[in-house]
Parts: sequence; structure tokens; C-alpha cells
Amino acid sequence: MPKINVAEIRKRALSYLDKAPQGIRYMELVKMVHQSAPETPINTVHGAFQDLLSKTKQIVRPSRGLWVLAKHVESRTGEFESDSQKPPNEIEVDVRGKRTKPSEEQFYQPFADWLRTDAEINETLVMGGKAFKNKWGTPDVIGVYKPRKSDPISFPIEIVSAEMKIDPTQSVIAFGQVCAYRLFSHKTYVVMPDTIDPNDEDRLHALCSIYGVGLILFALDPSEPQFREKVKPQRFEPDMFYANEFARRLQEVSKRDFDRLF
Repeated sequence: MPKINVAEIRKRALSYLDKAPQGIRYMELVKMVHQSAPETPINTVHGAFQDLLSKTKQIVRPSRGLWVLAKHVESRTGEFESDSQKPPNEIEVDVRGKRTKPSEEQFYQPFADWLRTDAEINETLVMGGKAFKNKWGTPDVIGVYKPRKSDPISFPIEIVSAEMKIDPTQSVIAFGQVCAYRLFSHKTYVVMPDTIDPNDEDRLHALCSIYGVGLILFALDPSEPQFREKVKPQRFEPDMFYANEFARRLQEVSKRDFDRLF
């Protein structure tokens, strides 16, 4: 089956949404379009969707991650709140009508798994910003890349740190924290939801590119966050004073985790 272009991707997405008055979750819609043309790169589908959202008024998001055609919402006036009236992190409504939202902690382990599989990091540890009681010195997720026993050539260990936010308005805070992690890390990531404002994403993308910070976007769905690397992190040498200080603090908090990582 041949690849399809951006215009055809948008056309198919709108066609699926037209047949679903209650709307379709973002990742489900991406899968539907991609499965209809599997030769088309999944990133092309994501890009076409974001372009569709930013350049037309045909799509309404009554809750995070749910896409509905505007005409369906207009025909059911009052059924949904406008996107600007709801709290920023809500993504779904339960069967009793009570709004639910994911917690940031729900995404830590999935991202740690992503680091091991996609970034090929040997060991990872979820820290969540609480272990050291210092948000500037405790990443949400930390990992190490180190030689395996089977490697014929040894090499120095690399420390990788990541800061995650589920509030799309906190990109500046996340970037600031990640810059602090550069003191003891060889590579750093800032991890933000794909609901981030396009203008904020552009600025964050530029900052990450300039300062060598990795940028990851993800869907606010704990079961399928779909982490996507937008900027690859550059490797820098940390300040070994702070690297050792970090290692000592981890050893004091949990010797077991320290031994596993280092």
C-alpha cells in the first residue's frame, strides 16, 4: 500500500471523525490513519495532525486527548465544556461523570522503560523529585549507560537525567531544572506533553537545540504515552564535584539503588 501525503492524512482523519460524533482519542485516531496506510511514517501522521489542529477550526478538544469535529459539538450545545474552561491536565471522564486526570508519577516508569529500549540506557531509576527533597538536584528519572561484562572494550559511565511535566504551561520550569541537572549529568532530557502550546514548543525546541538538551513529547495517556524524541541530547562532561555529590546522596538514601546504577 503506497504512502499518503499530508493532505490525504488530514482527509482520512476528518472522515473518521465525521463518523464518530462522540469523538476519537488522539492516539486511536493516529493508529486508524496509520493502519490505513502503514507505509506512511508514523511521525508524518503526527505532524499532519498537529498541522490540522493549528491551521483549521474543524477540530474541538473537549477534554485532553479527545478530538471531535466542531459540527458535532455545535449540534450538542452544552454537552462539553470549552477547552479553555477545564483544568489543564484533565483527559477523561469516568462512568459517574466525575472528571479524572493522570498524575505525573504515572508516566515516570513508562519513560524509564523508553530510556532502556529506545535510548539504550542500561539501568534506570524513578526518583520523582522527592528522594533528596531538592527539586533542583533530583531528576524525575535518572539512568546510566555503562559497559556490560560482555563488552570487549570498556568505557566511562554516562549519567542521564530527565525532568517531566504533565502541565503543558511549565516548560520554562522544566527547562530550568534540566539545566541544573547538567552539573552532574552527561545527558539531559526535558519531557513535556504533546498538548504544549505550539509557540511554547517552538521556543523550547530552539532552547534544547542550543543547549544540547534532549526534548521528548508524549501523549497524556498513561497506558500509551507514545514518547517521541524531538531533539537528541548532546553529551557534555559534568562537574565531577557535583556528580560525586549526587552519587553520595543517592548512596545515603538507597545503597541498593546506588549499587544497581553505579
